[in-house]
Amino acid sequence: MSAWTAINVEEEEDLAPDIDDTKEIQLEEAFKLYQNALRLHSLGEPHYEEAREAYEELFRSEVFKYPEAASAFDDDYADESLPTPTLPADVSAAPVVAIAATDNANSLPQFVYLAYKSRAQFEVDSAHALYRQSSGNDPSAVFEHYGQACKASLLDSAAALERDDTDLDLWKRASRVSDALQTVRIVRFCLESVLAGDDEGEDQIDLSGLEEAFAQGELNVVVSMVEDLLAASRVSNPQPRDALLNLLKQSNDPYPFLPAKPTTLQYVSDNKRPLFFSPTGIRIALPSTRYSAVTQALLQTVASSNGQASTAGSGTAIKIELPDMDEAPDLEMTQQPANLVMEEPLHPQKSTAASDGGGEDASPASFHSVPEGHRPKSPSPQSPVVDQHAPESTSRPQTDANSPQVLLTAPDSSVSLPSRKRSSTAAGNEEPEARTKSKRIKARESLVVTAAQEEEVSHDPSSMYREQLSSIEGADDLMFKSINNILEKIAVSGLGAIEQLRNNLSHEADEADGTSADNASASDQETVVVQDLKHALKTWNDERNAAFVSGHGGRDHVEKSTGLALFLKHAKANLAEGSVAPMTEHSAKVRDFVENVNAAGSSAQDALFVWLLELLTQAPSSTDLSPYLQGTWASELKQAVVEVLVVADEQISTCFWQWALGYQGMCSSPLWSPTCAIPPRRAIEFAQTLFELHLNIYSEVTNPASTVDNDTRRKQFERLQRWANYATDTVQNARDRDAGGTGHSEQLVLRFLWASVTFTKLSESVDKRHVLLCLNDLQQVLQLSETQELYLPNNVAIPIISASAVEQEISKVKTLEFFMSVFDSDNSDPEAVIMKLEPILEYDESSQASVLSEVAKEQIQNFRSFLNTGDVSLTMFLWKRLQNAYTAISYNTKVVSCLLRSVEAIMQEIFSMPAKGKHSMEREMSLLRWLRDADELVTKVLGKIADDKAAFEAIDEAHLRSSMSAVVSLIRISYGFVLSDDYLRVGFITPPSFRNATASRNFEKCRDRFREMHVRLLTLLYWMVKESTVQMTDSYDDATSDLVLFLRSVHAAIGERRYCKHCNKLFVRIAKMELFSFDTSEDLSLDIAQVVFDLYQVKLTTSYAEVDHGCSAEPLEKDKRTAQTLVPIIMNYVKRLNVKDVMRSELKATIDRIHNALGQPKASTALSFNRRAVSAYLKSVINPQKLYQSLRGIGELETKAVHSEAADIASHGWYLLLGNMTLAKYRSVKRVNPTPTDDLDNALAYLRQDIEHNPSNWQSWYRLAQVYDAKIEDNLIWNSNKLNEGRSELATLERNTINAYAMATALAMRSAEDDSVTTELLNGMLFEFATRLYSSSRPPLDMEAFSTKKAVRHLSDYYSQAMSEEPMFRPISEYNVWSFASHLLQRSLSSGSKLWSRFYMLGKCFWKMFRSPANEHVRRPVKVHDVIDAFMDAVSRVPKKERSTDPILEPHFKLVSIVHKLQKMRAIPAGEAVQYLQGTSYAKGVQMREDDRGRPDWQAYILSVLKKLKNADKSGWHHRITARAAHVVYDSDRSVGAALEAKHQFADSIFTKNMTMQVWKPENERAGRHYVYTGRYLRFFVEILDTLRDRSNLEQVVRKIRRKTTDFVNHTKVWEDAVTVYVDLLRRIGSIPRGRERALFDSISFDEFTRQSETLEKWAHEPGTTTQYLDIIKDAIEIKKLNNSLMKGSAIDDLIGDAYACMYELFVSQLPPEEQAAPINSAVQGTFINLTSNTARTGDDGLDRMRLNNLLTGQTDGASGSTSDNLPRTTGLGIITSSAQGLDTPPPDARAPVPAKPGRAKTITKREVQRKAEGAIGKPPPIKTPTLTKRSISVYIPSITKDNSEDNNDDLNDSFKGHANIVSGLSSRRGSVSMRNSPDSDAADDEGEDGDNEENEDDDNEASEAEIGNNVKVKKRLFSGLASAAQNDDDDDDDDEIEESDDDEKLSDRRDAQVEGGNGPEIPNSQEPAGLHPKREDEMDTD
Repeated sequence: MSAWTAINVEEEEDLAPDIDDTKEIQLEEAFKLYQNALRLHSLGEPHYEEAREAYEELFRSEVFKYPEAASAFDDDYADESLPTPTLPADVSAAPVVAIAATDNANSLPQFVYLAYKSRAQFEVDSAHALYRQSSGNDPSAVFEHYGQACKASLLDSAAALERDDTDLDLWKRASRVSDALQTVRIVRFCLESVLAGDDEGEDQIDLSGLEEAFAQGELNVVVSMVEDLLAASRVSNPQPRDALLNLLKQSNDPYPFLPAKPTTLQYVSDNKRPLFFSPTGIRIALPSTRYSAVTQALLQTVASSNGQASTAGSGTAIKIELPDMDEAPDLEMTQQPANLVMEEPLHPQKSTAASDGGGEDASPASFHSVPEGHRPKSPSPQSPVVDQHAPESTSRPQTDANSPQVLLTAPDSSVSLPSRKRSSTAAGNEEPEARTKSKRIKARESLVVTAAQEEEVSHDPSSMYREQLSSIEGADDLMFKSINNILEKIAVSGLGAIEQLRNNLSHEADEADGTSADNASASDQETVVVQDLKHALKTWNDERNAAFVSGHGGRDHVEKSTGLALFLKHAKANLAEGSVAPMTEHSAKVRDFVENVNAAGSSAQDALFVWLLELLTQAPSSTDLSPYLQGTWASELKQAVVEVLVVADEQISTCFWQWALGYQGMCSSPLWSPTCAIPPRRAIEFAQTLFELHLNIYSEVTNPASTVDNDTRRKQFERLQRWANYATDTVQNARDRDAGGTGHSEQLVLRFLWASVTFTKLSESVDKRHVLLCLNDLQQVLQLSETQELYLPNNVAIPIISASAVEQEISKVKTLEFFMSVFDSDNSDPEAVIMKLEPILEYDESSQASVLSEVAKEQIQNFRSFLNTGDVSLTMFLWKRLQNAYTAISYNTKVVSCLLRSVEAIMQEIFSMPAKGKHSMEREMSLLRWLRDADELVTKVLGKIADDKAAFEAIDEAHLRSSMSAVVSLIRISYGFVLSDDYLRVGFITPPSFRNATASRNFEKCRDRFREMHVRLLTLLYWMVKESTVQMTDSYDDATSDLVLFLRSVHAAIGERRYCKHCNKLFVRIAKMELFSFDTSEDLSLDIAQVVFDLYQVKLTTSYAEVDHGCSAEPLEKDKRTAQTLVPIIMNYVKRLNVKDVMRSELKATIDRIHNALGQPKASTALSFNRRAVSAYLKSVINPQKLYQSLRGIGELETKAVHSEAADIASHGWYLLLGNMTLAKYRSVKRVNPTPTDDLDNALAYLRQDIEHNPSNWQSWYRLAQVYDAKIEDNLIWNSNKLNEGRSELATLERNTINAYAMATALAMRSAEDDSVTTELLNGMLFEFATRLYSSSRPPLDMEAFSTKKAVRHLSDYYSQAMSEEPMFRPISEYNVWSFASHLLQRSLSSGSKLWSRFYMLGKCFWKMFRSPANEHVRRPVKVHDVIDAFMDAVSRVPKKERSTDPILEPHFKLVSIVHKLQKMRAIPAGEAVQYLQGTSYAKGVQMREDDRGRPDWQAYILSVLKKLKNADKSGWHHRITARAAHVVYDSDRSVGAALEAKHQFADSIFTKNMTMQVWKPENERAGRHYVYTGRYLRFFVEILDTLRDRSNLEQVVRKIRRKTTDFVNHTKVWEDAVTVYVDLLRRIGSIPRGRERALFDSISFDEFTRQSETLEKWAHEPGTTTQYLDIIKDAIEIKKLNNSLMKGSAIDDLIGDAYACMYELFVSQLPPEEQAAPINSAVQGTFINLTSNTARTGDDGLDRMRLNNLLTGQTDGASGSTSDNLPRTTGLGIITSSAQGLDTPPPDARAPVPAKPGRAKTITKREVQRKAEGAIGKPPPIKTPTLTKRSISVYIPSITKDNSEDNNDDLNDSFKGHANIVSGLSSRRGSVSMRNSPDSDAADDEGEDGDNEENEDDDNEASEAEIGNNVKVKKRLFSGLASAAQNDDDDDDDDEIEESDDDEKLSDRRDAQVEGGNGPEIPNSQEPAGLHPKREDEMDTD
């Protein structure tokens, strides 16, 4: 239905945003449901049904349908029977809203987690409640009762744990519920989850918590119950104590009411245990057709049939199923355990887990013997695959506890046990956040990616890759060339050509000539090794990873048995593995075997025997060798055969004996008939092969390194003896019957003879001589035999049968005795070991021939020849034993020798592998192991070298050369990896592919180990080269240069590859240590800079760009020693740069880090002494003599020498650099507001530190002076507070600055270097020194720094015995200061400076000297041309103006100003002045005109020049140009016209329309001069306004001056001068004579005055009343309030009184005659004199003095009123009259005169007049309408007489403190105040004051309010003062003008003339007696 809207209805617009709060509401509802469910749950059993309904309602809520609440496994494990919840259309798009109780984004998942957890607890609790109501105690009934509840609880717990798997308590509860369900696997998983760590590689489990300890104890019980021995062997250590576990079991069971935990594996219900049927057959499902799989499957079946739990007998028929064969339906199968996995390993090194190969390469452990009919057809895609381990011990083959576990692995096999730690990668869930892609999608994407890659590399890749590796190749070329040149000098083979390695590793080489590790010639051994390494990297897998990680294993614990085992292994004839290829397995053989077994219905024992016969013997009708002789078996097959021979030996023996008899017609086997029994040749071969295999097993068991017990050895010997007898019988019978072919018979006989001799040799009771005889006979037989060599590839004990092998055996037997003698020596005696082994291993025929006997030499030679054959392990073992002996006696140099010899042995073995014909795979594995061993040896050598610098002391030249050759060869091999790694990194070689992330990480770790090995090898080679420079000195021309070249080239090569970071930056640290220690003239700065950058990521230079070698930064702050070493290096760079460039460069960060590492210098006695000496010197008074001596280089500071680390650092200028940088940082910031001066304080501290350590450095004193100068500037530039209040502090800073400059000058004059840079720096210092002297002599500083008041000496008079003070020396005069400054400036100009500022300052000094009277009394006075020439030089050197900058006008203006003054002084004529002004460009083009009289009009000319200057000042900064023009106009003619013109000049740029001063500080003006100019301009402008009688503007100026106390020097004096002029102007405008107040009121009686003044007040308040006197009184009172007692004197009060008197006189004169009173006698009225005498008649002297002082009060600010304390007081505030008429007409009695008492005659005092004047201008209070909220105070007032009316008024006004604050609410006429309680009254007052506010809108309308009492509000009017915008720029100023000082004197004279008035003379402020000074009103009644 479409919506419609009425057109006549206006809808209201809803401005609120449309917020969708649906989800928030749903969350609120769900939270309420959850709380309700919890509440019902907590109430107990009666409410459980309600609680269940509440939980069901909770989980039906919409919250659980949100995506955030859904499980991540819903897609994979969703229950199809349940309907899938659908989300509303708006829910998925709705934002996530938090629960009402929280605002956390994770609150919804947390809510879901808590809901599931609570319901899981409820399920168990409710089940327990129902169980208590029942009475059944049967275990099965209990299990049945709790089953469903526990299952539901477990599902909810799983859902909760999915949201938060860190809840250990919930894991423990889930484990307990699983216990009740008898699901042991889930129990184990939950307990392991409690113990799971965060790190994958973390093997150690943290048992620090009670939860973890309890879980570990429970897990141990579970593992023990399921008999998981593998897991039990890997249990973490330490274990929780039993006492703790027992204690935890008592209190840690969350559900004690559930069925008790079983201690053994048992089942309450039979449906929980595996099913068994009556067996009629066994079905064996083979996982693959591999031989190992068949062997292992048959073995497990045989072992299972022999087990106690098996119901199948030994004769039970079996059926074998291949992966692709159909099942036979006619055979009834017997159920076997679901998994016949051999969980208990028979060998400690055997892994029970499947190999990583998977599929067909799976180990036999993955074999399943599954009963028919119970095997699933296919795994369900929706059900997780569960590993169904059979926990029963009966399901595994029973083995003897003492059986030889080592028999189950082939010799020399080493397989590491896999970790049981679960990972997402192993589980196939590497991407938990997304669904796993299907195989089809993955295949399609891989095809696309592959095609894209092929398309990308279709272009010429080699050139692109070479371009990427160009920088690396260049570094390699340099390194190879450098090392080859160095090694060539000492006759050591070098690294060779790098191009050869590149060609061997390139793709082009492989494709061109097909060179590989398999077909390479034996001569090209290095090529084969390098390509093997490359191939290993390309095909990296877990086996290669394990080989490189573990190597050959550690041999640190050397035992006699270990040595003997290695000896025996070494003595064995090694089979050339390349001569026998791996055996090829034929699946057809397996199929034929399976078909025969299935067809015959054989038993497992018979099938196993037949399978062994197929493996170990040759088929009757075949010419091929048996699989045993065809090739090398896989390790899995070897393992399986060994297990068969050990486990099923009895069955095999029985079958063999029966079938051997079957050959004679007595075989009863159902599989083989007598006609097809074993032929004799096959029986002989089978028996001989088993004899050899058991011989191999026994040799391993009896190996000296074997730890197999004697019982196991005995059993194996019995098996060996049995098969030896079988072989003997079969061979003997065959020979007797002459059966079989001769060829085969000969080989079998040779095998039998060799095995028999070997068996004889292994027998302990056989004599050695008999063994030798047997070997000699065997050797003869082999020599006569046609068979040259016979290989047994799968037998380690007898790998090859040949004459050479017999010769090796004979050699072994001969050397065995000598070998045993070597190891029979006591291991605890290292000297004996050394005496035995060193002659053998370090045998030198030339040196030891004369020492050893012939027998000993023969034995040693035989032993060495024996060592040279076979494996190198024995040699390594001997070197290790000798190394341990040397370690025991702490002979480190020989230890290093042994380690290096071991490296040499490894290199011989590596290069011999291609010649031995080994297969490529085996070569690669061996290469990786040996490289790992070599890396460990090199690591130990480097550790010894680091600990002992004399590590090569016992190594001679020959040894050093051979070891260096071995290390060089290792480097070339490692370069095979390095180049391959480069190709892998740039994509030139395809990296290996891995199935999971763990394998990829392992590969990356191995690559890092290769890189570390490469770095260690290069480091070791450097140490060896360095040792060669010591031992072979003659071979080197410049050893240091060669070492530097070595370090430089190697560092560049490994740095380009970012290898520097490996081995904890080993090579970089060595390079740093060596480069710092070299004493060479070669510049190593760049090398050191790169090394330091790699270590600390700091830059030492800006001229060289350090290359990023991928190293992480180390904390330099913790390496103080390195920081000290870097100081001279970085100072070497800094000296070449300007300090500003250093601040902008990266060196600043380096300097900061080095300084932080250095720390604070330690205090010492000498340092403290120097600190006190420096402080005393800087604060000392300036001595003119020392000041002059400084220019002659005289002056130094007495200090002590400091010997410390800080002194060494300071000697390089470190602290000077820091201070200079900090000062430059402060100067570089342009400040527009006051800022902290922390930088100056820091710079001061750094420079003081430098001076305290090295006081003879003139630059340190110079920078220190600059810091003090900057502090002075900062104190002066922002305001004048320091000038007005802190003059002493400024003087101290000035003395510090001048003394520092003086010391710097003295030191520089005698020690500064004579170069251009130093000369320019020195000239700059002299200029700054002169500028400081000139600034200190001029205002506002005024020579205070040169005061000598503190430098006095005390003298005593001999006669009068009086003490006196005399100055130690006379202070320097102004003229001498200027003269000394000019001399400094002239010295600074000696080098031809082009800076205008120096000539400008010189001209100013000359000008001051020229104007000084002392100039006439010196020998060489300053002339006019000196002054003008200096300024003209300055003008000529001013740089040209640029577009973006303002012109420099200071020298131009100064030249114009000086020339004008000289012309006015008549020092130069006008024409000459014009010629001088032609030096400035602003005077060119201006013509000198003549006036009416024909004289040159100089004023017009100079004004024209100034106008051009002013026009050039576009920004208006140069205020002095305007001031000079105004002075030129006004000084010549002080008329009104001139004043108007001068005002126009000022108002144009300095003063605004509202009289706000705008004076800006120019860039080159000195700090502080700004405030001098503001005061000077203000006085001049006030004088102009006074001349013009401009009252309004003058009033505005005065108002603005009062507030700007910080804009003027001596603000009080400026204020007094301005107020004095303003008061005088008001008096002149109103024609108010002085003293009119006393002249008028002394002749009027007090009563008459009171009566007339009240009438006058009414008249004044009338709206139409206008009079000039009233306006003047108003302005005077405002100024008085504004003054607030700042200006002393009575000028303002006199003006108020005189103006009121004039207004009173004028008013009275207009009254009718009858109202005018006649004058009275002055004697009756009283005068000032008689009032004083009358008052003095009282008896209280103190009170009399007070009254006299009150009478002498010159100026009273505030409300008028008498302060006599003896007068009666009224009630004060709050008084109102009862009627208005009483206010207008006093009562008759009040009018009646009252006779005055004697001495008490009422007089008209000055204060009374002031009160009446204030009342005349005051406004009456507004009439207020009473309201209910107000209460008026009514007080009855009696009649007031004239006598006490004044007293009442006095008391009323005395109640107010602060006389200038009362404006409204107080009336002197009414004697009352207004109650200011209501806002209405305040508003009325504010409206009454609008007029005043409008008049003063430019004064900012500010007021401050204060509360008096509780009811009266008083306002104090404040007026905005002078607005001066002082800007922050550099300093410069101009001098004072003589003419302008005259203006100041005139203003002062005018103010001093204001002393008239009253009946007697006033006492000036400066002449008032201390004891008679009247107390100010604001100082009285402070309470």
